[in-house]
Amino acid sequence: MVPSNHHVLANTNGGPLGTSIRQAGLGMTAGKSGRTTQLTNGRVTAVGVTINVNYGDGRVARFVTQIAVRSPSGNFSAGGDSGSVIWTWDARRAPVALLFAGGGTTFTNPITSVLAKGSLAVWRMRYCET
Repeated sequence: MVPSNHHVLANTNGGPLGTSIRQAGLGMTAGKSGRTTQLTNGRVTAVGVTINVNYGDGRVARFVTQIAVRSPSGNFSAGGDSGSVIWTWDARRAPVALLFAGGGTTFTNPITSVLAKGSLAVWRMRYCET
């Protein structure tokens, strides 16, 4: 849960992000506001995904238990959108994931995993103000 004295600064189709997180479910409608593609929405097409990301020069990183999202038209995300919060496309705007790889299919880290790894302070610095 995001502390009640913080609010998230993001264009979320009508207001700030909610204060309660939610786990992604297959078919869930999700949104994000990214630097490159701005406000987009899509559907969760897979959960529990394993993806290998090639960072060049022989560097490949394997990500497990990730979430895949696709937009019904165009790309859900593009280069420069990494780090965007993915949230439920409803009145709750509950944080669901953090975007890390995009294009036709966008891959995201579940927000529960991000917070469990102690990244809450970084998330607060990037998206919240007091």
